[in-house]
Amino acid sequence: MKQFVTIIVFFVCCMTYVNAQTFLDRLRIVDNTLGKVTVIQSKTIDELVNGRKQSPTQKHKKDTILVNNGVPKSVTDSTKNGKNDSVPVVDNGVVGPARKIMGFRVQVFAGNNSRVSRNKARDIGEHLKSEFPEHAVYVHFYSPRWICRMGNYKTREEAEVMLQKVKDLGYSRACLVKGKITVH
Repeated sequence: MKQFVTIIVFFVCCMTYVNAQTFLDRLRIVDNTLGKVTVIQSKTIDELVNGRKQSPTQKHKKDTILVNNGVPKSVTDSTKNGKNDSVPVVDNGVVGPARKIMGFRVQVFAGNNSRVSRNKARDIGEHLKSEFPEHAVYVHFYSPRWICRMGNYKTREEAEVMLQKVKDLGYSRACLVKGKITVH
């Protein structure tokens, strides 16, 4: 009997969820016997109410990388559920399969979630890219703060050499962080 009640409760919850997701779609159906409802809203509100419809390419996390001319470029993060899938990536003229491994990056800036911190992270990223054009510079928002990191270093020694160079530029609060890096 308990299993039957549990199944019924689960079914009712699922149906409530399905009805909530299609509420605006049901309002848009034209029925001549009833009144007419017109809903005008932005696409973002529709995505919030009905859930974002993602294509297979949108399901991956995006990293923002500053390239030599300072224009942001997106690179698809190929890791999902611990699997590494190779995807071709173009970065500074290098074409090849990219994969994620554990490594090190130099974290130059970590601010809060304000616009000032975002601008500061981007400015620092552009400055680093002009000083070290051969190294990737990442500007991310990891809730609740803006982060500016650089490099994809396989060993701690490589990262420490770059850390010292960054500190010599005046970024005394720079530090090393361990995490997944992109390698070609």
